Amino acid sequence: MSGLQNSSGEQKTAIFQRIGQALFPAMYEQEPKTVADRVKSKIEWYVQWCLIIIEYVLTCHRLTAQYQKHAKRLQVTGAGIGNSDSEGDMQDGPNQFMDFYIATSGPDDSTSEHAKNLWCELCFPI
Repeated sequence: MSGLQNSSGEQKTAIFQRIGQALFPAMYEQEPKTVADRVKSKIEWYVQWCLIIIEYVLTCHRLTAQYQKHAKRLQVTGAGIGNSDSEGDMQDGPNQFMDFYIATSGPDDSTSEHAKNLWCELCFPI
């Protein structure tokens, strides 16, 4: 970070010193470099945590989008997954759902073969 300048042309070290002087005036009078270094380390620490949080939020967003994509594939609306008709069967309305449920832990012994095949198709696409 040393040597870099912001848009006003002021070096970051000087900015850390000004922040330290404003927040800890008594300590700054005795140890200006130490106070500036501690302010710098705290700011860098907070920036790192902010980046981690942003990455976590983006990951959650991507996982949510992926879940919604897979959940949408399980919702049958006409010629959806597992429907052999080219036109689809719309007699029950546009929103039809599968007649089985697969828990987040995956299929078990009571799950039908058709449901297991769909699960494999969604989780392990070719």
